[in-house]
Amino acid sequence: MTEKAPGSSSIQEIDISGEQQELPLKNVKKQRSSVHKHFTLEDGKHRCNYCKYSLKVEANSGTGNRRRHLAQHHKSIDLKNESVADHKGAIVEAFAKQASVFCQESLKEKIVRFVVLTNQPFVITEKQAFIDMMCYGRSVVPKIPSADSVKRAIEAMYNSEKNRVITTLQNIPGKISLIVDCWTTRNRIDFLAIIATWIDSEWNSQELVLDLDIINGSHTGRNLAQSLMDVVIEFEIANKILSVTTDNASNMDKMMIEFSRLLKKQ
Repeated sequence: MTEKAPGSSSIQEIDISGEQQELPLKNVKKQRSSVHKHFTLEDGKHRCNYCKYSLKVEANSGTGNRRRHLAQHHKSIDLKNESVADHKGAIVEAFAKQASVFCQESLKEKIVRFVVLTNQPFVITEKQAFIDMMCYGRSVVPKIPSADSVKRAIEAMYNSEKNRVITTLQNIPGKISLIVDCWTTRNRIDFLAIIATWIDSEWNSQELVLDLDIINGSHTGRNLAQSLMDVVIEFEIANKILSVTTDNASNMDKMMIEFSRLLKKQ
């Protein structure tokens, strides 16, 4: 039915069918108490599922009246243990799900990555505190790798990644430029850092650290050139070198002369 509202030129629709529209419920609290399953909501009242006694609905979804009714008239129902059982059931279900997706090999890989990326000693996996942490809350007790196992896994991971890098460098359509720099740590260990840069097939600039090669002996041009050449041979890129960028130290000039000589031999 339509009706013209007083003082208005618009036509308003009025529902006279007697049917109530279902409105969206807001802030409806999820029923968590085990009390709810013993009562059925009918005509605005909670009806007991056992004696059919009806109780008024309490404000804010309270359960006090229903609890007292069960305690006085249905003493065989233990709400406390039911609540604990419900929680235990949820926990057991969660751990069962965890067990179904647990993979020993994946755990070992994540432990190895943790050791590498956080610079931990290999023996951390043999410390009881670490073992307790890894086993906590698990339905399946995992096998924690030993220090030797972690070392072997890291070596295998390194070799796998190095082979992947070699394949990537071999598939570069163009040439590779190198950036090198020599430096000494606080504990007097000398390194030659070697970075490879190139343009990929989609014309994106790429760069990758190839090595931090330990220098045995002084920073002479000959030693630095040999270190650089060893890395170039290791990654099989001797035929792809376009340029080498260094700082202006005098030993770098000598390094480039020696490196050029070594490169021509390949």
